[in-house]
Amino acid sequence: MHKTQGNYQTGHSTKGETTGAGQHQSGQQMGQYVNPSYGAREYEMLQKVEHMGNQLGNQVQTGPQTGQTGQYTAGQYWPSQQAGQNATGQYWSGQQTGQTLGTQAGQGYQIGSQIGQQSGYQIGAQMGQQAGQQSSQFGALEIMEAHEVITDHIDGINQFELYRPHVKDQTLMQVLDNQINHMYQSYQHMVNYLHNQGMGTAVPYRAPITSNIMYGLRQPLPVEPNTSFQEMDDRDVASGMLGCAKASALVCTNAALECANPNLRIMFTNCAISSINQAYELFLYMNQRGMYQVPTLAQQTTQTMINTYQTGSQPQFR
Repeated sequence: MHKTQGNYQTGHSTKGETTGAGQHQSGQQMGQYVNPSYGAREYEMLQKVEHMGNQLGNQVQTGPQTGQTGQYTAGQYWPSQQAGQNATGQYWSGQQTGQTLGTQAGQGYQIGSQIGQQSGYQIGAQMGQQAGQQSSQFGALEIMEAHEVITDHIDGINQFELYRPHVKDQTLMQVLDNQINHMYQSYQHMVNYLHNQGMGTAVPYRAPITSNIMYGLRQPLPVEPNTSFQEMDDRDVASGMLGCAKASALVCTNAALECANPNLRIMFTNCAISSINQAYELFLYMNQRGMYQVPTLAQQTTQTMINTYQTGSQPQFR
């Protein structure tokens, strides 16, 4: 028994110093050595020792595997660390990508601004060209005639304003105001049309309709130029307004005859009609007050002149 315990201790010591495989074999050797010489109790003890040796040997054998697992685990940690570094790199790449996108967005804004400016310039140039083409549809002569008509309107308005302080008759004052307002509206319509802002819808000036015309000379008063503007009276104002209307009618009629643009021609024609009606209104005012008397011929002379013209036959055309 003592030898067996000594061998077991020696075997245990050997198990602690050697590998698991060697301990497993030593346990088997010790069991075989004592098995023939001892009894059943000792043999049972040796079986237990052998079983313990086998378990210890198996634990030692799994040691390197555990060590390998530890290394493999460490290997897993290293790729994880590398993956962490890659993730950090991806974050850095994302930041760099964000900076790149921001830069591209800024460049896109600049490009968009440039494109917008160029587009606006091109659109403005096209609109300017279209407006120029529309303006260039006017002929040279009708533009010059438009200049004459518009200038005549400006002069007429200014002239009528100069007359205002010298007007004493309220009827004449009303006529003056009405005609100034109509001339100003006609001026606005023509200028707007020339500036491509649409055609005016002003109608010709309307004169009062009357049949109370006084013919013949009725001892007309002598007239002469005034020596001072302070001598100007209603007759001078009405006569000046009448002369302005007659001159304007001639200017507008001549302009309408030279127009190629149909709309401008209508506007000039309406201006001529307006001037004619304004002149007639002033004539009526002056005629009723003896300021504008209508001389007449002898009745025989008048009839002789009228009988000179006879109605003819309608010509037949094949």
